[in-house]
Amino acid sequence: MFLRLKNEHQADADRVGLKQFLDGQGLRVCHDGYFGTLVDAEDRGLAFDGSFSDLHLDPLDQPDPVSGGILHATLSLDECRFIFALCLAGQLLVVNPQEDPIFVVVAHNHHVEDLPDDCVTAWADNAEELASALDGSFRRFLDYRNHMLGL
Repeated sequence: MFLRLKNEHQADADRVGLKQFLDGQGLRVCHDGYFGTLVDAEDRGLAFDGSFSDLHLDPLDQPDPVSGGILHATLSLDECRFIFALCLAGQLLVVNPQEDPIFVVVAHNHHVEDLPDDCVTAWADNAEELASALDGSFRRFLDYRNHMLGL
């Protein structure tokens, strides 16, 4: 999931930044029911490395805070580059509900005080670090660190 937090509560994404990013990529949000999928000018869905992506984003004109997500991430470098750039444009962070880290902050676009104290957070300065944080290597690092510190 991609969303913006402010003082531990969901805040609205940078809609102008998202619009500029999507326009620059030749994409738009096509609301097809529950999710807003990203499509190009010919209504082709978003794909990375030749595989369809179910990355979705709320319509930018909705009254509620805009968020997004991806149900089946491959964590390919192209996909992570896109997610990193999307999150940077919208001032969003990545929520990883499956395991630690729960939050991945992209390019320091959130402050520590915006995040809950009890959640493990990783900070990614580029797409490679984002991929590393999400592919389990961050969890292995935390396990190693905790073992070495006797935690």
